[in-house]
Amino acid sequence: MTGSLTSSLQNEKASGEHLENASEYDFGGESQLLRPPVLSEEDERKLWRKIDLRLMPILCVMYLMSFMDRGNIGTCAHNGLDNR
Repeated sequence: MTGSLTSSLQNEKASGEHLENASEYDFGGESQLLRPPVLSEEDERKLWRKIDLRLMPILCVMYLMSFMDRGNIGTCAHNGLDNR
C-alpha cells in the first residue's frame, strides 16, 4: 500500500500537479473517529483509578517474571548449564 501511495504521489509531481490541500487525503481514517468524551475532573480521576487497578497487577507480575527469568539465566550460566 505504501508503494502505491508513493508512486501515485510521484506521478502527480511528475505530471506537474502539486498537492494544494493535504486535507484532501485521509491517511488512516482520522475523519471517521469519534471525538473523545469530555470528562469532569471527578470522572477522569475515577477513570485513571480504574485503569491503574486493572493494569498495575498485570505489570507487577510481568516485572516479577522478568526479574526471576534474568536471575535464573545467570544462575544456570554460573553453574555450567549454558545453552551455547
